[in-house]
Parts: sequence; C-alpha cells; structure tokens
Amino acid sequence: MTGLTLGAQQPKTLDERVTTLEKRIVGGAVDDGITRFTAPFRITDRAGKSVLSVDAAPDGSINVIIGDAAAGATTLGVGKSGAGFLALNSAKGTTVAGLGQYAGGPMGLRLFGPDGSTVQAAVMLDDDNRGRLQLGEARSGSVQAGVGSSGAGFLLVRPPDGSIGAFIGQYQKARMSVSVMGTGELPGATMFVDALGGNMRVMNPQGTPVGGLFSEEEGGGLVLTGPAGGQSVVDLGIRDSGGSVRVFSVGGSPARAALEADAKTGHFTTYNSEGRPVVTATSMPGGSGRFQVLHNGSTVVEAGVNSDGVGEVRAGPAAPRAVGALAIPYRIVGARGQ
Repeated sequence: MTGLTLGAQQPKTLDERVTTLEKRIVGGAVDDGITRFTAPFRITDRAGKSVLSVDAAPDGSINVIIGDAAAGATTLGVGKSGAGFLALNSAKGTTVAGLGQYAGGPMGLRLFGPDGSTVQAAVMLDDDNRGRLQLGEARSGSVQAGVGSSGAGFLLVRPPDGSIGAFIGQYQKARMSVSVMGTGELPGATMFVDALGGNMRVMNPQGTPVGGLFSEEEGGGLVLTGPAGGQSVVDLGIRDSGGSVRVFSVGGSPARAALEADAKTGHFTTYNSEGRPVVTATSMPGGSGRFQVLHNGSTVVEAGVNSDGVGEVRAGPAAPRAVGALAIPYRIVGARGQ
C-alpha cells in the first residue's frame, strides 16, 4: 500500500477570507478591489423574507426595493424616462407617496389614495418647469395653485365633474380677476380692479358680458345689456349729485326713459327716437309736482300747482281761438277750497 501524506493547511489572512466569502455569493465578483453583483438578485433574512432586491429591466429601468414589495417597502431607482424616483408603500403594499415622474407627468412629489394610483396631493413642476400644488384628484374635485404662463400666480377649484368651477388669476391672458366659471369653461362672472376701482361682470353661456357693477369717478354704476352684449340697455349710476336710471333700446340708442334725482328734486323723463324729451314728471322744491308733454322741445301740455296753491292745467303753445260760438279752453284752474 502506498501511503499518502497531506500537507498541513496554513491559516488564511483576513483578505483571503473576504475573497472566499465573496466567491460564495451568487453573482459576486471582485475586480480591482471592487465587489460587483449582477442583477437581478435578492437578499433575504433567515426566514426567507425579502430584505433587499435589485432588478434591471431591458428598457433601462432599475428598481431597488428595500423590504417586501407586497407589504411596506421603499423603492428607489430609475424609470423608463431615465429620471430617478422614490416610492413608499403602505403595510398593504399599495403606493402612498412617490417622488419623481408618474404616468408621464412632470417631476414632483405625489401622495396617492387607497388604490395606490389616484393622486390626491402633489407638489410638482408643470411642462414649463414652474411650480404647482394640487390637492385632490385632478379629474374630479380638486384645488390647484401655481404660476401661469403669464408669470402670475393662480388658484383653480374644480367641482366633482372635473371642470373648472372657480379661478383666481389671469384666465386666458385676461387681467387678474376672480372668475366663477360657466358651461364650457367660459367665465360666468368675474370680479377685477382697474384704474377707477372694482368691477364685476356677468356673462351669458357664450361668455358675452351682459351686466356689470363698477366704480367710476362719479361713484358706483350698474349696466345691463341685451343677449348680444354691446351697448347698455339699462344704466344705473350717479349724476348731478343724485341717482340716475336710464333705459335704452336693445342694440344701442339715445335714452328712451330716465329717472333722476338731485339734492332737492326727482325727475322722470321719456324721450322720442331722436332723444328729445316728450313727457316729464318733476317734484318741485316747494313740495308740489309738475307734469309736461312736449313736442319738438316745446311744452304743449303742462299741469301742476300755481302760486295760489291750486291745480292748473295749460295747453299750448298757441293762444286760444274761437271755434264758432265756442272757445277752446287752453287753461284750467282749480277753485280754492272754502
């Protein structure tokens, strides 16, 4: 029998022990002192529960998952867009928060609803890299705040159907205003400020202004128009130290009627098609009233109280003339009471 003598095994150095350990790890390799692993791979605890997993997909995306993806976990990596991301899962495995680009949207921080996909709150950049804040789901009831293309800030409120309900800012390049939206995302009412003060406008469903409340140099004013907008049909304002209401025809015309007041009297006037007064009713400073009918600017019928304190009606402008044996009266005067 031939004998076999085994050589004595020498003790290993620390570096040798580390190298041996690295070789025992599947996919591990050492090159120039750098330990490299080939994805995908997973690290588990003694019970086989995932502690860390790394996956690299052919589309260039990379996922590093800390914890169990089916439960509470943190995922960081690079998405298909090439942008980095960070996602946090709830204990049930649904995504509750994400930092990065989501569903083709801009870069931002998003909080998700119980389904793990509906964005309920977000701080993000828009397509022009301006900041935006969103509360609620964008396709239903939500609030958004940010900076628009004009460089001005805005606040947008959506009802449950996802349309624009109210808007503060410069809407469609208009002046800064508060707008309540109507159908088709056209303003139904707006409130804004110009050089003379505050203004409020109401619009029809087509977005045409048909009414306005505004300030002017004389004071406050109110105008109403026809369904096509344009010229005023009703104008309420301040003139000659008193209130004034003027009425016009649809489409624009001289005033058809006016009700006005000053410090001492009130006055009602109707006008013909040329804008001349034809009927007036006036309260007089002495406490009485006067009624006039005019033709081409001349009074032809006048009724009131004379200096004797009795009623008087005069017709003109010609002097009385006889018709046969009768005379046409041009003046009727009431009798004094006893």
